Amino acid sequence: MVRDRIDSDGKEMDNYWTTDLVTRYDITKLMTAYVRFENLFDYGYEEVTGFGSLGFTAYGGMEFKF
Repeated sequence: MVRDRIDSDGKEMDNYWTTDLVTRYDITKLMTAYVRFENLFDYGYEEVTGFGSLGFTAYGGMEFKF
């Protein structure tokens, strides 16, 4: 949760919270799959006044060790 923020103009900004989730799975000793979800509940918020942030976002991929 982010709260008690003051904008550069001295105005109080709204509090907000987001939920993120990350998981990884080792397929082999040399290969790992991962998935990451940000703003899982698609909460609308602003980190900077007047500039909205991303909504629900998902990333996924594979990592290989050599």
